[in-house]
Parts: sequence; C-alpha cells; structure tokens
Amino acid sequence: MSVVEVKINESEFTAANALLAKVDKQLRGKAVEESLHRAAQVVVDAAKVEVPQPGYPGDKPGLKPLRDTISHEVRSYSSGTFVAIVGAQWPAGAHAMLVEKGHEIWLPSPPYTAGASTVNTGRRTEADPWLERASDNTQANQIGIIVSTLKQHSESV
Repeated sequence: MSVVEVKINESEFTAANALLAKVDKQLRGKAVEESLHRAAQVVVDAAKVEVPQPGYPGDKPGLKPLRDTISHEVRSYSSGTFVAIVGAQWPAGAHAMLVEKGHEIWLPSPPYTAGASTVNTGRRTEADPWLERASDNTQANQIGIIVSTLKQHSESV
C-alpha cells in the first residue's frame, strides 16, 4: 500500500490546534476520530473512481470488484495519536498493490496445464497508482473537512 503524506501549512495547523484547545480532552478524541473518518471517506470515494473498473486486463469476473473492497479504518493509540488508513480490504482486495505498483508477469509452462511450473516472461504490468492519485487530488478537501468538523465540535461545547 502506498504511503501518502498530507501536508498542512502552518496557519491551517495553528487554526486546527486552536480549535482543538477549546474541546476538553475527552471530547477531543471523538472530534479527531470523526474528522478523520469523514476525511478518509473522501479518499475512499475518490479511490473508487480512480481504481481500474471491473473488466480491466487480468480482472477475474467471478471475484468481488476491486473498487468494492476499498474502505477506511481509524485507529487510536494510547499515546493520543490517531491514524486513518485507506486501502483495499483483505483478502478480497489483496491484489490491490499489484495493480497500484505493477508486477512481473509469470505464465504456466506448458500453457493450460494443471500443476505446471511458472516462467517469468520478462514483462511487467504498468503501475497504476490509483490510491495515491485519490489522496493527492483530495488533499484540500480532506483538510477542509478536518477543520470544519473540529470547528463544529468546538462550537458545540
């Protein structure tokens, strides 16, 4: 899975930090978690558009489409750190990184023989960094959602 860094400039960070200061520590976690859920959902929605749609070369029609495996999860740690993770679910979307990064093409030899050994063809599939594009293209929207959600929570106190 690609690691994508979201950068917030100093004024946006200061504004977000000031809003967090208004919320007491117990409510702060709920505010941050909700803001990350909402921001991550923006990336999920964009990724579902960016990912190769069913029927791409090498797609297996009987399996769940890759776009239907994209979701998010927000984790909190005892240190007070919150992390939003966006990606394909396992095991249905386990091949997402092969589409994202590309991979070597191996074929059975002899062809169409059950139990045949595989041979590297020396070719690679083209990488399609759909998740990275989805994250990069929605950065401003993610930041706006995080700040507006924190603002809503700070005003409700």
